[in-house]
Amino acid sequence: GVDVAALDGECWEWAEETKGDIIQNLLDQKEKSKYTLYLTYAIKAREKYRANRPLGRVSNDDLLQKTHTLVCTSKEARDYFASKIHCIYVDEFQDTDHIQEEFIWQLASVEGDPTQLRPGALFVVGDPKQSIYRFRGAEPQVYFSTKAKMEKLSNAKVYCLDYNFRSNEKIISWVNEEFAKKELCSGGYRDMIHQKGLPTNIPANMLAGVYYYHAPNSLTSMEADIKAL
Repeated sequence: GVDVAALDGECWEWAEETKGDIIQNLLDQKEKSKYTLYLTYAIKAREKYRANRPLGRVSNDDLLQKTHTLVCTSKEARDYFASKIHCIYVDEFQDTDHIQEEFIWQLASVEGDPTQLRPGALFVVGDPKQSIYRFRGAEPQVYFSTKAKMEKLSNAKVYCLDYNFRSNEKIISWVNEEFAKKELCSGGYRDMIHQKGLPTNIPANMLAGVYYYHAPNSLTSMEADIKAL
């Protein structure tokens, strides 16, 4: 049998360290005893996995943890990788977590000043409405905190893709109303704008379409086909 009471403290200490806001939400649901039992078995499963894991193999979480430790604690490693990586592009940024954000920011920051980004070193795209991986540790709040940091930098810009050309006005109105209520968008929800044709009077900080960067003498076959049209 499992002594739930004896493991209760260990379970919740581990849970708070590893799952953050997700576990806190469970605590708020006043079902602590049930989740304590779940976490008891989760801890046992974790220990069994670690004890029986073949040597030389790591999980995806292991890779993230080890990469974070290497980049954030070793200046030599950080400088080496930063010299090799000129630009970091992160798609679906709403599904990252603080561990990923921290080592990505370190690799893109100015040497000796982690509060500043190297020019052109970091490009992220995200939409908090589309966050679907909280069960895997994704932290939508990281999207908002990173956005806030970039807004304070003189060499960074935040562009908003607010126009929606796909959905009708009723759907967009419903989505705006519902997501404005959600804790997920506590960092500040921006209403989508229903648009049938091309928008006019576009603010300077808002993109109106899809663009690609043309680098001379580096056309791929697809880009060459597009250019030929």
